[in-house]
Amino acid sequence: MRKTYAGILIRDRIEWTGHGPQDLPADQAVKVRVTILDASAGEPPSVEQGRKMREALEALAREGGLPGNPDGVTWQRKVRRDRRLPGRNA
Repeated sequence: MRKTYAGILIRDRIEWTGHGPQDLPADQAVKVRVTILDASAGEPPSVEQGRKMREALEALAREGGLPGNPDGVTWQRKVRRDRRLPGRNA
C-alpha cells in the first residue's frame, strides 16, 4: 500500500512537515506524486480566526439562534425529507 507524507515543496526540494519516509535511499532517485493543496486547506485556523469564530457564535447564541428558527428540532422536522425504506411499509 502506498503511504502519504505531508511536506512543503520549496523549489526543487521537499521538506517534510511530519514524519517523512524513513527508508529512502540516499544515492538513488525516488518517484513521487505531488498534489498541490490550497493554502487554506492545509493550514490550521489561526488564533485570530478562532477568536472571531468564538465571538460570532457567542453573539448568535445571545440572540437566540438563527432568525426564523426558534426551535432547532421543529426546524429539522420541517426541512428533512424522509423516504420510504426498501422492504418497509411505514
